[in-house]
Amino acid sequence: MKKIKFIRKIITLIFLFTVSSCSNDWLEIENPNSITSGSFFSTDDDFVMAVNTLFGDTEGGFNELWYGGSEASNLRSDAIALAAVDFAQFAQYYSFNNDASNGISDDIWTDAYSTIFRANTILKQMNSYQFTDPDLAVSLNAQIHFFRGASFFRIAHAYGTGPIPLDPAETEDQFNVAAETAENLYAQAIQDLTIAKADLPSEQEEVGRPTKGAATAFLGKLYLYRAGYLNDDSSYGLAASEFEEIITTGGYSLTENWLDNFVASTENNSESIYEAQYDVYSGSYNATQQRPGTASVPGISGEIVFKPSEWIFEEMSKELDNDSLYDVRLLRTLYFEGGLPLFGVNFADLGDGLVCASGGGGEEDSGGGLDCWEEDFTGEDSYWTSAIADLYPDATITEVMLNGCWDPVAESEYENVTVSLDRGCSVVFNHWEESIIGNGCEASNDGGSFSGWLRKYLSEDLACYPVNNVNNERIIRYADILLMYAEANFKSGGNITASIDAVNLIRGRANLPASVDSNGNALDETNIMDEIEHQRIMEFVMEGTRYYDMIRWGVLKERLQAHGFPDGAATLDEEKHKYFPIPVGEVLYNELIDQNPLW
Repeated sequence: MKKIKFIRKIITLIFLFTVSSCSNDWLEIENPNSITSGSFFSTDDDFVMAVNTLFGDTEGGFNELWYGGSEASNLRSDAIALAAVDFAQFAQYYSFNNDASNGISDDIWTDAYSTIFRANTILKQMNSYQFTDPDLAVSLNAQIHFFRGASFFRIAHAYGTGPIPLDPAETEDQFNVAAETAENLYAQAIQDLTIAKADLPSEQEEVGRPTKGAATAFLGKLYLYRAGYLNDDSSYGLAASEFEEIITTGGYSLTENWLDNFVASTENNSESIYEAQYDVYSGSYNATQQRPGTASVPGISGEIVFKPSEWIFEEMSKELDNDSLYDVRLLRTLYFEGGLPLFGVNFADLGDGLVCASGGGGEEDSGGGLDCWEEDFTGEDSYWTSAIADLYPDATITEVMLNGCWDPVAESEYENVTVSLDRGCSVVFNHWEESIIGNGCEASNDGGSFSGWLRKYLSEDLACYPVNNVNNERIIRYADILLMYAEANFKSGGNITASIDAVNLIRGRANLPASVDSNGNALDETNIMDEIEHQRIMEFVMEGTRYYDMIRWGVLKERLQAHGFPDGAATLDEEKHKYFPIPVGEVLYNELIDQNPLW
């Protein structure tokens, strides 16, 4: 089976950006040496190469169309704390204080309309070309409508307005197209995706090309978003129907190991409904999956833009699995004291960052003549054991260690007691009872502070740059289908048992008990949506969905306020910030487009 890899060098087809030439009336002579849309499309293979350009942007890396803009959505998620506070552009956007000139969200618009323009160019040329392989023509037509439909869908929910060009612009005045309503954008996306669904096969010979399942998944997601964004309850039933079709026809299943969805060695697995195929890309975030801002562990690369919020750790650690261990999704999403080592380095040993020359690890103390000691205090009846009983009455102490050092130069002594608990974390008593520092415990139990880093999307076997990452971007996977189905089915009045069954599949993969919520209460009509929201958090942190989920549920301000973002909640205008501002350049140069009113 062949596999498509869209490499930077092979997808730069000049005709798609200069083709439909903006010519003046006085220019009547065409340069015979130039490549234009008319001269390029002369064989079936030319159309295949043209369609290949729809899969990603021409500069390599990820097309904002697909994952919704990691900065645009994740900077406004309650799961993320801003680390790059000195960058005004990030700080303004993060706090909802930006104006339209802050271009963090602009690439969503640019990449979507770039894809639409290319799609329109190819479709026009197909109308005047006779394919030697008619089946290829049908396949390519379906793929083009898939990409164009996905693009209009993205514009609909990200901006709430935008042009709907269905022909390539060939003269300068044709680039000015009036914006239309979100309803019309959704309608055009439905039309395109319906064409794609009808003619795409269930499996493609070349892995990476969209399938019937991918088109069905996007249709269902579109209906779900339309229901929330436009307060159109009738769309929930339509969404549930599309998702149910994917579930009942088979062909997809959850991977046994959740991490398989984020590593290169298990790309295109049973859970992947559609993923963008990427080969070696040499970008600035070399050790990551090319997501801006996810180089979030000191010493890897780039500016640390994102850190996990205290709330996200509390939320993800609130429920232990059937073996009384942390949920694997927490362990593989965050890097924290008491969690799994990253690149072989325990969080406590991180120091100032990874020492790349030695393949990872924190800096070691030189010693400095310190006289240090350690003693096992397990079983001692002392202050700290009673303090633990008060703080964590349901926890069992597994180890108590006294650690200390004497500095002869400063003539000072340092001592602490580390109490390890059966929940896989520990509490440190600095200078015994004077202060308590929890390492992975108190953030989820007594409201203390959490310190940690994001680990999701880091190539865990490749700590140091320069490293070229080859991991694919999973655009939509079966776990998302199950949770969206559970939601759409419930909100459309479907059988609650079907929604619970879908949630149980997600909980089962994480080794959690069935038919209960994260607080241990039986799942029913009163808490099913809360559990769907919780499981979406567990599954999709940093996947560009949380911000949009909160908007379509109408809970963005409420969640920001409750989850430790009072300043953002105070600044947030729910009507204004429901959509991004249209890029300033588009408003300036397209005389038929006005800025979103509140921007």
